[in-house]
Amino acid sequence: MILSVASNESTAVNSAGGMGSALFGSVRNQNLLVSALLLALTLLSFSSIAGNKFLLLDDPHYIAGNPHVQAITWSNIKWAFTNSAMAQWHPLTWLLHMVQFHFFGMDPAGYHLTSLFLHGLNVVILFLLLQKATGGLWQSAFVAALFAVHPLNVEPVAWVAATNGTLSTFFGLLAIAAYGWYASRPDWRRYLAVFGLFALSLMAKAIFIVLPFALLLLDVWPLKRVQLGAATTNESPSEIPTRSLFHLFAEKIPPLLLALLGSIAAIRAGRQTGAVATLAAEPLQMRVLNALHSYSAYILKMFWPQNLAINYQFPKHYAWWQIAAAVLLLATVTVFVSLKIKSKPYLAVGWFWYLGTLVPVIGLVQKGTQSIADRYTYIPLVGIFVMFAWGAADWAVRRPLRQRVLGAAAVSVLIVFSVLSRTQVGRWHDTYTLFGYILQRHPDNAMAHQILGFSLADDGWLNEAMVHFQAGAALAPRDAHMHYDVAKTFWLQNEPDKATPEYELCLRLNPRPALAALVHSELAEIYSKKGQIEEAQQHYRAAINLDPRWTGPYVSLAALLYSQGKPDAALELLASALKNENNGMAYFWIGRILQDQQRLPEALAAYRATLKSMPGYAPAQQNMDAILANKPLY
Repeated sequence: MILSVASNESTAVNSAGGMGSALFGSVRNQNLLVSALLLALTLLSFSSIAGNKFLLLDDPHYIAGNPHVQAITWSNIKWAFTNSAMAQWHPLTWLLHMVQFHFFGMDPAGYHLTSLFLHGLNVVILFLLLQKATGGLWQSAFVAALFAVHPLNVEPVAWVAATNGTLSTFFGLLAIAAYGWYASRPDWRRYLAVFGLFALSLMAKAIFIVLPFALLLLDVWPLKRVQLGAATTNESPSEIPTRSLFHLFAEKIPPLLLALLGSIAAIRAGRQTGAVATLAAEPLQMRVLNALHSYSAYILKMFWPQNLAINYQFPKHYAWWQIAAAVLLLATVTVFVSLKIKSKPYLAVGWFWYLGTLVPVIGLVQKGTQSIADRYTYIPLVGIFVMFAWGAADWAVRRPLRQRVLGAAAVSVLIVFSVLSRTQVGRWHDTYTLFGYILQRHPDNAMAHQILGFSLADDGWLNEAMVHFQAGAALAPRDAHMHYDVAKTFWLQNEPDKATPEYELCLRLNPRPALAALVHSELAEIYSKKGQIEEAQQHYRAAINLDPRWTGPYVSLAALLYSQGKPDAALELLASALKNENNGMAYFWIGRILQDQQRLPEALAAYRATLKSMPGYAPAQQNMDAILANKPLY
């Protein structure tokens, strides 16, 4: 399908493309050469990415700290399709990470090169799609080149945790290619290809959720399945038959239903993990204001991609003039492109593509604490690029001087963006480099303080980490996780009396269930070490109630009950833990209790299960040796 785009000899080329035809020969040669140049430009801009490290933000949850991706097994494949980890339902992303871990292990270079490979494929597919549909060689190449090197697109490529976005875009673009194939000669097999590729895109990440509406835009232009007026002078006549609006809407119903299912899965995953903010936390009025401001903020960042950050804090308020300027911009452009829809349909399609594809991430359904994110522009800005590319071509048509000026300007813009992207890739080298840069530009960024604190704590610099954790808590006093970080650091510094009030403040801020369970579990350990057994048991049971599938509190409470002379209650808890997962420590404590009860064959079986789950765990091996040698209990 895509290969046919590159090899199609009959595709017409506009007047700007005619020069390309004279230079390069056939359309196939043009496409192959431009594709190679686009790949070279992409590699040049991202050439240092293979030397980058994993980040402490989210990457460990996807790779290093996630045992489910570290082996390709049926149980892990089932987990990929049934879990809501990272507030996402994206089984295809988990499967990709399993394959990556199989080949690359913990070497970040392989993961970064995979992301770059996907980005390069997306660049080429985008170019071929536009060139095939419009015949505009240079416009298509410029749009794809901007997509390749724009600094806002560094984040989805350089961040391993954001690979799901480039993967989803890959299948989304293939779905659009399949739709063009279907539109040229409709039949159920081609329609099924569109449906299947759209499903794969949603299974990678639900960012192309508005694809059915985007396809309606493409029906207007460039597919021109709805004839709005005479073709412009620089476009080839469409070979695709027109259809009635009723037919076009009707054929979008199946993918629309699929999009609805994808939306439900995404929202359900977010709610299960507590990532979706409640209206109490982020009122609807504030979300609407943020959405209006975000549309204009992304356009500003497109023109001036400086002081970029991985997270932009949700503002406490907006000035009236910020919202007024955003509304004026949106209204003015919308009215202008609507008036030009017959003569210059690419303006309306590009603009409404930008507005529409941002809807899933514009913040009306708020996930996380960010107001905007650079990675969210990966797909939407293509619409703005199209507006500029085709608008500029119309401005320069049959004007050689304008064409030369336009060519020089285009090359200059691409050089500037390529240099900026190379610099930005370097800032993503590691956690210290990235978040140190962010704090230089955004000193009030609470998340940057938090992640630098994590990095310092991991390296054993607890005092320095505490400075950043306390700064983050001061900047975001209503953020439960910030106070948890302060509490945990006090605990690691062996100051439980300072940790306890921070843990309790964290609980009062209504954290996500998983975090609340973790807080209760750690408070239980503090009270247990203080000899306050009743309080410890209460906190362990609270943790179990909040996160019933987490086995840690079951095992810790069972060990506590065993030490209090309640082996039967402990065994019951350990059996419950094993229903959730194959936990080595649960087997170990079962072995300890059974050995104490002189049920030695059963104890041996439990210890063997421990060693199968935790190879080399010395206490289990020593207790087995003691049983077999009839020695005292270890």
